[in-house]
Amino acid sequence: MNDHPAVSATSPASPPPVLALVGADFGELSNTWQLLEGTSVRARMLVAPALYAHDPVFPGLAVEPLRSREQVLDAIRTERPRVLLLMSGYFFVAQQLLTRADLEAIVQAARDIGARVVTSDPLIGCVAHVAAAAAVRALFADAVHVHLAPAPAGPLHWACHNPRLTLAPSQRATLAGGLAEIGVMPGVPFWLFILSGADHRLQCRLQGRSRLDAALQAWGRQARAAGCQPVFLVPPLACESLAGEASGSALVLPFCDHRRFQALLLHAQHAFFWNLLSNSILARVANGGSVFFLHDGHLAHFVPALLPLAHACYYQNALLPRLDPAKPLESQALAQAASQQVATFAPALQALRALPTPDQWFARVLEEAGT
Repeated sequence: MNDHPAVSATSPASPPPVLALVGADFGELSNTWQLLEGTSVRARMLVAPALYAHDPVFPGLAVEPLRSREQVLDAIRTERPRVLLLMSGYFFVAQQLLTRADLEAIVQAARDIGARVVTSDPLIGCVAHVAAAAAVRALFADAVHVHLAPAPAGPLHWACHNPRLTLAPSQRATLAGGLAEIGVMPGVPFWLFILSGADHRLQCRLQGRSRLDAALQAWGRQARAAGCQPVFLVPPLACESLAGEASGSALVLPFCDHRRFQALLLHAQHAFFWNLLSNSILARVANGGSVFFLHDGHLAHFVPALLPLAHACYYQNALLPRLDPAKPLESQALAQAASQQVATFAPALQALRALPTPDQWFARVLEEAGT
C-alpha cells in the first residue's frame, strides 16, 4: 500500500543535517528514535520539556528541550538543516508547545532556506476527523509525511522501517542487564501491562475507575498465580490504585525512559495493550514477542475512521489477538494463543521489512527536493 519507488541502498553522499522538533507524546519520541537511530544523518532534537525532563539521553543524538519559537528560528538560520522534521506537526499547537503563528513562521523559515519540511502523521491521513489536526493541515499540504509502518498510498505519504528495530541476541542481553535495577525479579518471567494516560482516561470514562482498578488488581493476582511477576507501566493515577499490589511482587511504574522501556518490551513473557495503535507493538512483534489487546484504544475510539485503515496498513488485516477484559488471564491459554502469533503477524512483518531504510528514505527526501 506504499507509494515509494526503488531507491539506492547507499546513504546520501552528504549526510543531511536534520532539525527534529518532538512534541509531548512518548510515541512520537520513540518514532523519532526509530527514524534516526543508526542512520548517517546528523540530527539535533528539540523535545517537549515534559518529555525531555523524563528521557533526555539518546546516544548519538544532540537533544535539548524545546523552549521557544526564537530558539527554533535561530537553529534554522545558523545550522541551515536540509530537513525540518516535526513529530508531529499536527499537534504542536494543541499541545500548547507553539502557537499557530509560531508554527507558520518556523515552517516558512525552513522553506526559505530550501529545507524539506517533514511531519509524522499519527492519524495516517484522517486529519479532517480531528479538529486540532485539521486546524493546521494547510501548513503541511506540501510536506512529506513520514510513517514508520506501511502507510496509505499517496504522493507525499512515504514510509520506512529501521531494521535496527530487530535486535541481535547480544543487544537484547545488554538491555536485559538493566531490568533488575528497576525492580524486575531476576529469573522470574514477567507480564507487562501497558496503559497510557490517554487510554487510562478513556477506560475510566467507559467503565469507571473502580472497575478498571479492580481489573488491574485482578490481573496482577493472575500473573502471580501463573508464576510470573506483574509489571504495570501506567500513569500516576493508576499507580495510586495499584499501591497495594506494589507492596508484593508487582512492579508498578509511572512510565520510564526509552532504554528501560525497550528492555521491558522485549523481555516480557507477554505484553498487554489497551491500544491497537501503540508504536511499540510492531517493535515487540518484530522481536518475536507476543501481544494481546484489551481495547482498541483512544485514537480508534475518537476517530473511528482510523481503525480499519490502521488495521489494513499496520497489520495487513490480520485477525488480532484480542482478550475479553471480563475474563481472567490464564497462563496455558495465553501460551497457546502466543504460539499462533508468528503466523498471525508474518504478513505485517513482511510488509514492514520491505520498506526502505531510513537512510534510503532521507536520500529520497533530498533527491525529490532537488538538493
